[in-house]
Amino acid sequence: MLKEKPEESQEAQVVAQVGGEIEAWCGACRGETTHRVLAKIGKKLVARVECSCGARHRYRLAAGEMVEIKAKAKAARDAAKLAKQAIEVAEILAAEAKRPRPLAERIVDKAWGNYFPETRYAAGEVIVHPVYGAGEVLGAAAFQKIRIEFDAGVKILVHGRSPRSPLRLAYLEIRA
Repeated sequence: MLKEKPEESQEAQVVAQVGGEIEAWCGACRGETTHRVLAKIGKKLVARVECSCGARHRYRLAAGEMVEIKAKAKAARDAAKLAKQAIEVAEILAAEAKRPRPLAERIVDKAWGNYFPETRYAAGEVIVHPVYGAGEVLGAAAFQKIRIEFDAGVKILVHGRSPRSPLRLAYLEIRA
């Protein structure tokens, strides 16, 4: 069974009747020659031709038509590639817009203070820890503990502890 040629080649073909003549590429003659149409598929597609040399074969486009079809196909591929790249860029930009801003960008305009376990902190305050660097207080985690977001992640630290609290004194005695 003969398959139809792609839509692009259908446009390039000259409409010819069965028994009519058409210019086509002949492999036996190694060039473009006049062929007689032997069979068609539908109303437009030429399927089989016979060369003036007597060779019978499937219809092959003339060289000029093939160049034109290849140029159209390349332009279509290039346009599809550009469209795909545009979609990828749009997806990257959309993902970037959804990504939370880095900690440094969010806290740049806020007042900073050094971290001390004795100081009480509220949500939204910015502190500078000697090990973790700058961080934003997220809120309370437990009694005398707060959650702080650093670049290294969320950490739970103590706050509001008296330097002479009974827990602290007991801890110092155990360590001694």
